Amino acid sequence: MSSRDTISENFYYEKTSQQKNTGVNQHYHNLFEIYYLEEGTCHYFVDNNTYAVEAGDVVLIPEGVIHKTVYRDSDAKRRLIYCTHFYIPPAVIRYLPTMIYVYRNKRVTKEIMAILDAIEREYCSPDEFSESSILSYMHMLFFLLARNRDTEAPRSSGNVYTTQTIAYIKENYKYDMTLSDLAARCAVTPEHLSRIFKRDTGFGISEYVSMIRLQQAQMLLRTDSKLSVAEVSERCGFSDSNYFSKRFKEMYGMSPLRFRNGDGK
Repeated sequence: MSSRDTISENFYYEKTSQQKNTGVNQHYHNLFEIYYLEEGTCHYFVDNNTYAVEAGDVVLIPEGVIHKTVYRDSDAKRRLIYCTHFYIPPAVIRYLPTMIYVYRNKRVTKEIMAILDAIEREYCSPDEFSESSILSYMHMLFFLLARNRDTEAPRSSGNVYTTQTIAYIKENYKYDMTLSDLAARCAVTPEHLSRIFKRDTGFGISEYVSMIRLQQAQMLLRTDSKLSVAEVSERCGFSDSNYFSKRFKEMYGMSPLRFRNGDGK
């Protein structure tokens, strides 16, 4: 096994340019994510809210949180890290709730960039010391953020209709719901709600409903071994267990049964 393969098991790094009007495909995973916007602007939907993110911002996303980036106005350059909690210093974990989701502190931008550059060098040209070096640099990054957590707090930029719709979906995902029903609750047309929701989150409403249902199904499969796959499907709002299994595999890369048997834990 090469040094790069050893690193990649629990850690992934990339630096890319992103063009406007496109979004990040990866929007739900079981790794901690660190997103750094080096140039440009974007709108970042995470959990229930949409944030206007600008160059120098860090977005910290715990595992299992639905998120997506939408680039509306300009091209952008970003750095992206996926990692397990192995790379987060235990002393910092208790401070994470005060740092997520959008971290903005321009005083430490140069230091963040220097650490990310060092991580990139180790990740792209690894040797026998790179895995330990990356761990050290990740600890330096988290200590830097925690020590300077007196951040500006970017406000949510989402529309009230989007916020109301998300809250309703999360509360009622197990029941049938249509776009017309959701729009009527907001007293707007289905077309208007669909357009606003897509603009704010990067997701279509039906796509988002499906993701919430699959997220709940994953939790039930992990925590309640007495329920059959068909029962999990029904409890999470899927009327067809075969369709549920197909969508689950598309999202998690394995069947619900295989996930329950331990491959997804």
